[in-house]
Amino acid sequence: MTITEAIIFISIGAIAGFMNTVASSGSAITLPIMILAGIDPLVANGTNRLPIFVGFLTSVINYAKAGKIPWKKSFILAVPVAFGTAVGSILVGSLPKFYSELFIIIALVISLTLVLLNPKRFLITQNLHEKEITIWAILMCFVIGIWAGIIVLDTAIFILFFLVLMLKHELIQANIIKSFLILVVGLISLCIFVYNGQVDWYVGITLSIGSVIGSYIGSTFAMQESSRIWVFRIIKTILVLELGSLVVRAI
Repeated sequence: MTITEAIIFISIGAIAGFMNTVASSGSAITLPIMILAGIDPLVANGTNRLPIFVGFLTSVINYAKAGKIPWKKSFILAVPVAFGTAVGSILVGSLPKFYSELFIIIALVISLTLVLLNPKRFLITQNLHEKEITIWAILMCFVIGIWAGIIVLDTAIFILFFLVLMLKHELIQANIIKSFLILVVGLISLCIFVYNGQVDWYVGITLSIGSVIGSYIGSTFAMQESSRIWVFRIIKTILVLELGSLVVRAI
């Protein structure tokens, strides 16, 4: 790897780390770049788990220092997410590309519909009544974990939707819990991809250096009250751009 390539990957990692922390879809940047660089798509998928893990570890440490993480709820939700991620990471090699892209399109359409139909729900800060964790919430976390293990793209957005719409958390706290859950996703899936020899360590480490920088900046920004409206705007923009990109590719 040349110095120029290292600088490019570190820069990409920083952008992706920031996006992952404040909203989602850093993988929409890192995965295509790695594939464009000639890395096998399955190896790129595995390599991508390293900067995700390192980036969200940085975010969680930053949130923990600020005393912002509800540890009990985060650990309870992390268990089904971890099991689902393990299942998805094992199944990913046998899933045809066509079905992966089809699932992504369906998920993006549903996500964008939820955002457009009830935008104010993501900005409410008062009179919230958080829901208890039910068996349905546990099942939903397991399904999200499977998705994360297979594709990872937009997992953070789906977790935010789950926390805001189903468990009635306000957006800033939901973002903090999301970071802890994606940290678990990154660790479980990374271990499985490493075991299968599907991680390019040189690329993964350079991306991770940038991811630490971007994630620290992103988590610091995400704890501010003023971030709420910007996080929501970023989510809408990401969904529209991703859906538009997939439609253009399909045409």
